[in-house]
Amino acid sequence: MKWSKMVSVGLIDVVELACHKVRVYENRLAIWRKDGGFLTWDELQEIKELFWEGQLAIELYPKQSQVVNIKNTRHLWRVDDNTSMKILEQCSHLEFERKQNKESEVM
Repeated sequence: MKWSKMVSVGLIDVVELACHKVRVYENRLAIWRKDGGFLTWDELQEIKELFWEGQLAIELYPKQSQVVNIKNTRHLWRVDDNTSMKILEQCSHLEFERKQNKESEVM
């Protein structure tokens, strides 16, 4: 199957934002800057929230032998709640824990 056909499998929509283009799939976002520049973490977070507000998404870094690098596109994968909890349990971070504690105190 040609690459142009493969990228259409599961494609729901293509959305043009002011500076970005986003291919929306059921469980993945493919994001790139229209000017060809590099995406920042803040840009990815903002776009993730536009499409999947309040949900956890991850970016995968495959083995070098499995890398497909056609253009400067970043992919965010949405994960279900069970997987989210497993990931968060493994990714303890002092600042995240402080934020969670403050939120608990407010409730």
